[in-house]
Amino acid sequence: MTCEKELVEIKEINKQLEKHNIALEQKLIELYSLYYVLKEISKSEEVDDLFETTNITLRDALKIDSFMVYLLDEITSSYILQTISGFDPEKIDKIRINESDPFILKLVEDSRILITKANEFKIPVFGESFIVEGALTIVPLWEKKLIGFMILLRKNRGFEFNELDIFSTLGEHLSIELSKVKNQEKIRDMIHIDPETGLYNRRFFYESIDREIERSRRYRRPLSVMLVRIEGLTDFLALKGKDDTTQLIKQISDELINKLRRSDIITRNGTDELSLILPETSKKDAFITGGKVLKILNIFSERINNSDLIKLTTSVGFSTFPEDARDPLKLVNLADEALFNAQKDGGNKIYSA
Repeated sequence: MTCEKELVEIKEINKQLEKHNIALEQKLIELYSLYYVLKEISKSEEVDDLFETTNITLRDALKIDSFMVYLLDEITSSYILQTISGFDPEKIDKIRINESDPFILKLVEDSRILITKANEFKIPVFGESFIVEGALTIVPLWEKKLIGFMILLRKNRGFEFNELDIFSTLGEHLSIELSKVKNQEKIRDMIHIDPETGLYNRRFFYESIDREIERSRRYRRPLSVMLVRIEGLTDFLALKGKDDTTQLIKQISDELINKLRRSDIITRNGTDELSLILPETSKKDAFITGGKVLKILNIFSERINNSDLIKLTTSVGFSTFPEDARDPLKLVNLADEALFNAQKDGGNKIYSA
C-alpha cells in the first residue's frame, strides 16, 4: 500500500511539473513573441508601416484576431481611427472620439490596460448592435498624456491577467516608436505650411485628400471637398500690399477655424483661394457648412466694401464622396466646376457638383 501511495504521489508531482513546464514554456513563448514584436516595430519609419508591422506581429506572435488604433489629433482635440484589421467596418460607430468622451476620461483616470468580456462597459467605437465575441483589451498609449489607444480582440480564448505586463510593455514601446516617427514627420511637414499665413498649403491639401478619401472609403463615410474663392482679393493686394493681404487671409482663416469643426482641414491653395476637406460630411451637411463659410466671408467683405474702393465677393463650390465621385482628382475637379458656376452666376453663392 505504501508503494502504491508513493506511486500516486509521484504521478501527482509529475502532473504538477508538467503543468509548470507548460506554463513556463508558454511564458517563454510570450516573452519571445514580445521581443519579436518590439524588434519589428522599431524598424518602422512611417506611421502606416508601424501599424502594419504591429498588426502582423500581434496576429502571428500573440494570436490577436482583430486590432485597431486611435491616435490623438491635437488640432481637433479628438482621437481618430488610424488603422483597423479584423473588425467589421460596418460595426464601427465612431472613427473620431472627442477628448471629453467618458470613455477617454476613464482611460485617462485609470491609466491602465482595460480588459472587458461581453459588454461590461460602453465603448463608443462600436455601435449598439456590436457584441464582443471573445475578449477585448484596451491598451492606452502614453507620452506625458494619453496620445492614443489600441483595441485588441482575441476570439478563441480570453486574455490572462499575466499578459498585462506584456501588453503594457508593448504599449510603452509603441508610444516611443510613434513619438520618433511623428517627430520625423513633423520635420517633413514643414514643407506643407504656407509661410505667410501658417495655413497648410496646396501640397498638403492633395496629400490629405488622398488619405481622407481612403479613410472614408474604408469606413464607408461621406466626405466633401469645398473650394472657396475670394474675388477682388487681387485688387486688394494691388491697393493695400502683400502684408495687409496676408493679414486679411490670416484673419479669415482664423475665423473659419474657430467657427467650423476641428476635424475640418483648411488649406491655402493660392492668393485668393482656400480649400476645405470636410470628413464625414454629406451633401446636405456641406451646404450648411458652405452657408457658414459664406456668412463669415461676407462679414469681412462688408467691412472692406464699405471702407475701400474694392469690392470683394465670395464663391463656394463643393463635391461629395462617394455621391459625386470616388476618385480624389475627379472630386476636386467637380468642386472646381461648381466653384466656376457660382462665380459665373455673380458670386456670393454656393454651388454643388
